[in-house]
Amino acid sequence: MNILIFSHSSLDGGAERALIDLISLLLKDHQVAVMFPSQKGVLVDKLKSMGVKCGVLPIGFSLPTPANTLLQICDPNIESFIESLKNHNSYDLVIANTIVTLPGMIIARELNIPCLTYAHEHLLGDQDHKPHGCSSEFYLKLINSLSNHLLCASVYVQRSFPDQGKCSVLYPFEPHEELHESHRLELETSPISLLVIGTKSRRKNTHFAITVLKALRLRGLNLSLHIIGSENSGSYKLRQQASIRGEKNVFIHPHLEKPFNIPGRKINLVCSHSEPFGLTISESLALGIPIMASRSGGPEEILPAEFLYQTDNVDECVRSIERVAGKYADYSALSKSLYLKIAEKNNFNSRISVVSKAIELAFIDFKNSPHQDVILNLEYFKKISTTLITTEEIMHNISDVSIHASCSFSVAQIRDLVNDETNSPGSAVLKDVHEFDVVPYGHSPNMNRLYKNGLGLAIELLANIKDLGKQQMLAYIVLKLQELSLTNQDLKILCLGDGLGVESIILADCGFNVDYIDFDQSLMSKCAELNFKTAIKNSRKHLSIDVLNHPKPPYDAIISLEVIEHVPNPGEFLKYLSENLIAGGLLFISECFDGIYNQWPTHLYLNEEYASSLPVLAAPYFNLIDINTSPLGKPYLFSKNLAECIHKDSFKFFDDTTFLNSMGNAKSKIGF
Repeated sequence: MNILIFSHSSLDGGAERALIDLISLLLKDHQVAVMFPSQKGVLVDKLKSMGVKCGVLPIGFSLPTPANTLLQICDPNIESFIESLKNHNSYDLVIANTIVTLPGMIIARELNIPCLTYAHEHLLGDQDHKPHGCSSEFYLKLINSLSNHLLCASVYVQRSFPDQGKCSVLYPFEPHEELHESHRLELETSPISLLVIGTKSRRKNTHFAITVLKALRLRGLNLSLHIIGSENSGSYKLRQQASIRGEKNVFIHPHLEKPFNIPGRKINLVCSHSEPFGLTISESLALGIPIMASRSGGPEEILPAEFLYQTDNVDECVRSIERVAGKYADYSALSKSLYLKIAEKNNFNSRISVVSKAIELAFIDFKNSPHQDVILNLEYFKKISTTLITTEEIMHNISDVSIHASCSFSVAQIRDLVNDETNSPGSAVLKDVHEFDVVPYGHSPNMNRLYKNGLGLAIELLANIKDLGKQQMLAYIVLKLQELSLTNQDLKILCLGDGLGVESIILADCGFNVDYIDFDQSLMSKCAELNFKTAIKNSRKHLSIDVLNHPKPPYDAIISLEVIEHVPNPGEFLKYLSENLIAGGLLFISECFDGIYNQWPTHLYLNEEYASSLPVLAAPYFNLIDINTSPLGKPYLFSKNLAECIHKDSFKFFDDTTFLNSMGNAKSKIGF
């Protein structure tokens, strides 16, 4: 059959090597083509050399921001690509390599053919891949619903999926024909080095090895440490730890094609908090290199107890390494014998059988449920970029409302103002600043008059209506609300400070019940009211949107984007939001406390001190659940405290590296 594979990456690493291994199994009986996010990379070159057809679908990892991927798939260019695949109709099966490759799974549904997903990640134990905008459990259910079958890299990975009966286990095992006899010449004479191999992510916990090395050397064992892998989320901490420890026997390398070629006797040290499998394990054993691995999932399935230690347990790890170093030849021989047992269990024919059976099960599942329900509505993400109201219609509505202002504007004049705002950001609001005699950056009665009777902010919002960052923010919110709607189908949502009401229209079009509030009886809210009428007319269906002057609590969720920087007392504002939410209700909120800029004369100077500090400010009323990372901090996601008090978990956000980095950068940027 013809199989179309979507690869998460075109580079070189464990999951990429596992894909080569899978393709080598498939090529025995099938034709294979692979789509990559980029046309350049080691993996592309290797597969081309194997005679595999390669193409490009320019969408990267779906984690940690799945909402952005769902938004990208709705791009007209991507939709055209999918349509061209439909027209050719030449593929029988789609394989998505790793669970970060949502596009492959979605395209399989569009092509109406089965989808097999090769799962390497264990989301429930991996903070680097943790999705933002939904829970890990929801994301795994989504993968489960989009896939007709899953090949899992280990039983550890399999157990993370809600429907384990829909999973098979295929260890990403690379047979090694030769055991590199030359390695034996160094056994008794050469010094010992610890090798830590793999991308320098937080999950890999590579900095732990520096503490282990220091402890070993203080106990009299003269070892060196080589840390080998590409830069990642743990790189900074690793280098800081190396610097703090002041240990000269630490060598930090980039990714090496053949890491085991480092001279001398070696012990492969796995430090991971979560390790789905660990491809270097089989290669290490084949070379007679002993392993000391943390009990992090995958290693426990293939290694005996003498090669394992409890994660982050320095005492157990150090004593185990001392034991191996003291009888290195014995443990080297044990490693090779263990490899031979694993190789026999995972021989070529048995692995072909696993893959063939998985494909068969994928087709059976597809035949039995060709249109199985997916736990999220992909159409919602199309609504974000193709709203029920056009820019031209909004211009007409602003023009109609302007008759209530001190100076009315024709549609042509509104269009000119929008063009001016696009070319010179802030120009529209600055006109209002002069008209209402407002002192920029300071709250005053005249500033309130501007909010109530000015149209500059409406022009600014219209000029930025197609801003990608805003669309990504809304995609994040839509994803989370869909997860929430699984347990509450009648969500009541307040959009506070939604300006022209475009976000409210999109959410109502997605079927949510929305209340809209902007500044009390302002011209902006009158514009929004006309926009809602236009959207309802265009939709030809009822949209649940109410324009209010005051909230009608309680709400399941409140959305307030880029509003709090205008508020004279942010702490009281957060308390007010809390009072209008149900217990445990969600708050999606973003801020723009970026400092004083000409284009934002209504942002208050006194709020600068709160730059990237919302979790601290909100602690008495809210718990931080999540932070969107693209755009960073836009929005934050909070849940309402059951009691308005600071309790023991109120400041757990200080353990969140995303929050700490953004806060530190923001404070430095504006001079605090």
